[in-house]
This record gives sequence, structure tokens and C-alpha cells, in this order.
Amino acid sequence: MADLAQAWDQAVIDWNGIQPKSQAENWCDEQLDEALDAYDAVFRRAIDEPSRDMAELQAKARLLLHDLIEHTTGHDPSDEATLTVDEQLTRLVLREVASLSSSTALTPLSDPIFAAIKTHTAAHDAFSAACNPADKVWRRQHGLDTSAEAMAPVKAAYETASADETKAWLGLFKVPPTTLPGVLALIRHAQTHASNNDGLTGGPDIDDVFGAIADSLEAVANNPTPEPTDWHAPPPGFMAYPADDPQGFVIIREGLRLELERLHRIALAEYARKVGPDATDAKRAHLRRELRLAVFESASPNGGAEILALGMDLDAAHVRWRAATPAYWAAQAHVTHACERAKARGGSAYAANVAAWNAPGIREADDLFETIGGELERISKAIWRTPARTPLGLAVKARATLVMVFISGQYERDSHLGEGEDLTEQATRALIEACCALAGVDWKGQPIGEEQRPTSTSQSEFEADCAWAKAQAADIDLSGLSLLQLTNLFENFVKAADDWLNLDGQPWLEQNPDSPYRTPNTAGHLVDREQNRAAWIRDRIIKEMHNRTAATDSERDRRLEALIRYELLCEGSLHHAPELRAEIAKAWGGCPPRPSP
Repeated sequence: MADLAQAWDQAVIDWNGIQPKSQAENWCDEQLDEALDAYDAVFRRAIDEPSRDMAELQAKARLLLHDLIEHTTGHDPSDEATLTVDEQLTRLVLREVASLSSSTALTPLSDPIFAAIKTHTAAHDAFSAACNPADKVWRRQHGLDTSAEAMAPVKAAYETASADETKAWLGLFKVPPTTLPGVLALIRHAQTHASNNDGLTGGPDIDDVFGAIADSLEAVANNPTPEPTDWHAPPPGFMAYPADDPQGFVIIREGLRLELERLHRIALAEYARKVGPDATDAKRAHLRRELRLAVFESASPNGGAEILALGMDLDAAHVRWRAATPAYWAAQAHVTHACERAKARGGSAYAANVAAWNAPGIREADDLFETIGGELERISKAIWRTPARTPLGLAVKARATLVMVFISGQYERDSHLGEGEDLTEQATRALIEACCALAGVDWKGQPIGEEQRPTSTSQSEFEADCAWAKAQAADIDLSGLSLLQLTNLFENFVKAADDWLNLDGQPWLEQNPDSPYRTPNTAGHLVDREQNRAAWIRDRIIKEMHNRTAATDSERDRRLEALIRYELLCEGSLHHAPELRAEIAKAWGGCPPRPSP
């Protein structure tokens, strides 16, 4: 990790030496690749590491200018008259940056361009948020109304947001930056948005954008020497850096990271000085505590603020998502029960479905859950794109997977590994929990050991009912039962589970029978518990039968009949049970299963 400016200038020197050295020394392909990889690594540092002073910024400009010239193809790179306007302007900007005074501050005390950039960023975000709701395909995918009445307000909002962004983009180039940091911020902002906004009706084209940047850079370069900077009065959100001899202002978060790196290096050097080869484990542990090495190692000295900030956004949205989950499930249950009741009476399930969704609060509960889920998806994808360099960052990355795998809140409904989850969900849950345990937090991002927030009454009662039912089933000893006894018990517990389930939706089991949401009363909770208990015992019986071997043809037939019924009950077919199909073929002479390719 050499000095950045020195590393970038050395990369130019090394590049110029690759061709003569490789020819003179007859390099093999591996040597040539190693030299090119070293050059690319320095180029990657120039991209990843922010410039801390003007000298580093100028070194970046020299590196990029050299690279552009070396990789110009199709004509003589020294004949700039043959270049496009964009290429000519890029070289001009780089040369002017490289020739600026190295004492120029990188961060402004005040520059109107930052307010203009902030205005355009807000307008762009508002426009992006208005795009999907105004798209009929997106609305259909999310079950939203696409009628003319529903589309009119969202289309109007889209048009307004589009006009606002165009206005903000045009205004951006009517505000000349007054400082070099302002020019650099404008260049970076234009780099992100210019290609998308080129040709925008009423907005500047790409030539105007580059022209405005060049004019601003020329004005700043020709500006007389600015007044001395008061390092004790940084602008809001910035700090002087370095503290012992300030050369510029940096964003506080970045300054803290740089300062943390410096202190960490000092602590490591002191630890190495005091710990000799004969140091005991106790002394090493004492020095680690004294020098706060664990704090440095957990506080992301190499930069993790971005993913941790996204993690805070994820936690805030996830709390709202969990709060919306009970109403979502109540809405789903309301629709399901309405359809089941209609079919039981011989009526139209379709008509019952439509009527159920039109009940007050049902669609609103579903829309709220889906809207927050969309927000969580956006945050999760941003987290996936952000590198995790610490255990806490890794935990954020793991927790960002929750909403993508457990898309209907199943993680909340059953907060430990369960048989109801498929292999993908179980593997994902195990990995999430392992990552969180490594970082010392739970799956909600709260430190392990701290008092947890109480969940809602309906949620905790649901979890308590499930835990009670599983415990009841787990306590039953099936080892001493015969296959005949197991098959008979299976039939009875299938019937018991169905009988309890058929009571679901009865008005006398609800706290408020007129409410569209299912809120069970004491009797309703009793029915739920018994239904769950019967279902779990039924499943345990099937597991026991899987491990048994029939002694007679009668036992074999009864066993296979029970296993077939269970698969049809749970999966609707035998497609997911190749071993069972093979048993059937062997026992009853059916066609053997087709071998997998």
C-alpha cells in the first residue's frame, strides 16, 4: 500500500517499460500477464480509493490521460484533431486538473453547485419512484388496478416528476461552480446521469454538458488565490483532514474512517512492540483490551459504513414489514375461507374471491405488505451490490436475503428451522443465522443478549400455539407400535386434523365475526392448537412408517397406502417421491420409474 500519488505515477513508468523489457528479456505469457495485472491493480485503486488531496487527484488525472492516449485506436493518438469532441474535451479537462495548484482545497466551504446537485438528485429519485406505478405491465405483475380511472393519477404524477427532473437537470448547468470541488462534483454527477438525459426534451445535450463543465473548470482555474481557509469552521457535514495539518475538508464519515485507520496502525505497532515471542496468552489478551484492537477490528477500518447504513434502512423497513404481516395473513385467510365456504355451499368460488377482495381493508392490507416488500427488495439489491468487509456487514448481507427467500413472512411466522421449509429455505435460514451469530446479532439486527422488543399479541400467541403443538407431537413415543397400529392411527389423525380444520372460519371462534380479519378467541386458539397437534402427530407417524420394514404382504400394502395418501395430501402427486414410486413398482408390478438423465 504505497503512497497513492507515487503508486499511480509509478504505474505510468512501469507501463512504458513493459514493451522494451518484455522484448529484451523475452518474457513468457505469465510474466507479461503479471505486469499487466499489476498495472490494472493500480488502476483499480484509482477507482476505489477517494483522492485525499490535490496531489492524488492530479496523479489520477495523469494516469487516466496516459491510459487514454495509450489505448487510442484507429488513428494517431498524438493528432488530436482526429479525435471526437468528447475525447478532445476529456483530455483537456485531465490536463487542466493535472496543472492546477497542488494547494487547492478539495472540499468547498460554500458552492451553489452542491445545492443544485442535491435538487436534481431528489428530482431524479422522485421520477424513478413514479415510473413503475405508471407502467401497466408492472401494475399487473403486482395485482394493481390498470383501469383508466386508476391510471390517471399515477400518469399525472409521472408526467409531473418527469418535468421536475428535466427542469432540475437543465438548472444544474446554469449554476456555475465556484470551487474545484464543485467542478469535480458536477463531473461525477454528470458521469452518472448525462447518458440517460442526453437528448432529453428541453434539456441540454451532451455537448452543452461538457461545454458547461469546461467553462466552469476554466473559471475556477483562472480565479485569483482564494482567501485563507478557516480550518476551525468546516461546512456542515464535513471535517478538516488530516487533523494535525489540515489540507482539505472531507465528509465526516470518510474522515472518521481515515482517522480510524491511522489509530489502528498506531495500536498495531504498539502491540507488536510490547508483545515478544515469549508473551503469555494472558498478556496478549490484556494488551488487546488495553489497545482496543477488538473495537478497531469490528468497526470496519477498511470501510464498511455504506453497507451498515443500508442495514439501518433495511431494519427500519423490515420492522414496518413485520408489523404489516399479521394483517396480510389475515387478508389471505379471509379470501381463502370465503372461497372454501362458497364451494361447500355449491356456489361460485370466483364470485366469492372477488367479493372477499372487495371487503373493507382486505386489499389495503395486501397492498401495504407488497409495497413495503418492494422497498425491501430495492434495499436488499443495493446491499448485495455493496461489499461486506466486517462480520456486521456480512450479517447485513445475510439479513437482506430474508425478504427475497421468505417472501410472505414465513421467517417471522416460524423463527426456527422447521419441516415446513423446503431445502432452499432451510439452507438459507441456516446461513443467515450463522452469519448473524458470527456478528453477535440476531436475524432482526439486534445485539444478542439485549432485551428483545415484544411482538404483537396475535403473533406471539400464534408462535406459542405452534410451539405447544410441536412439543406435544415430539413427546409421543411411537417406537413400540406395530405397522398395523401405525396405519390405523395415521387414518384417525388425518381425519382429526381435517375435522379441526373444517371448523376454521366459524363465527363462534372469532373475537369479532363481522371483521374481515381472522382474530381467534379462546375457543379459536384451542381449535388451532388441536389442529396443529393432530397434523404434527400425523407427520410423525408417517416418518416412523418410512423407517419400518413390512413383515407381511398385508403390512406392506397398508404401509404403502398410507405413504401414498400422505404424498397426495401434501404434494398432490407422487412426482416428488421417486423412492416411493420404486417401492410401488416393486410391490405391485407397476412400471419402474424412468431413470434420471
